[in-house]
Amino acid sequence: MLISSWFFLLLRRLNVIAPVLLVAFILMGSFPHYEPMTWIGCGLIATYGIVSLFFFRFGLVDAVWDHGRSLLVQDRWHRERIPLSAIKSLHVTEGTTPATATIRLHDASIFGYEVRFAVSASIHPINSHTLKRLKRLQHRLDQVDARAESLEDPVEPLERPG
Repeated sequence: MLISSWFFLLLRRLNVIAPVLLVAFILMGSFPHYEPMTWIGCGLIATYGIVSLFFFRFGLVDAVWDHGRSLLVQDRWHRERIPLSAIKSLHVTEGTTPATATIRLHDASIFGYEVRFAVSASIHPINSHTLKRLKRLQHRLDQVDARAESLEDPVEPLERPG
């Protein structure tokens, strides 16, 4: 729909409060004559919209690409290549719409210690192809962790000189 794509474009690129309040005023149906309950209803709808968007959409990066030994993460103008050895864990949440994946890192990147992204959508409720690719990535991460543990030198305690 044209309205919904325009609305979400405003939410993503411009101010969040103005479009949510506009929709709240339209839903209340008493434009331009306002009563106190109208303001309370608009405030509740706007608060719900902002809180839900904050928790479900604002923390997501724009795109994540698998480049073999690293992941390329892009969020607006920022790009960073994250090696697989820097990834602590990968968690996929299939219960939300859209499904989201969270990558936790050992060290902070420009995106922080966690990188969250939406799994690419499909006509089907669960995009099995993308989820299979994420499971293969999880398997590769486990192999990288196992290889790193086997290559580490044993840490010897330092002794105080005499």
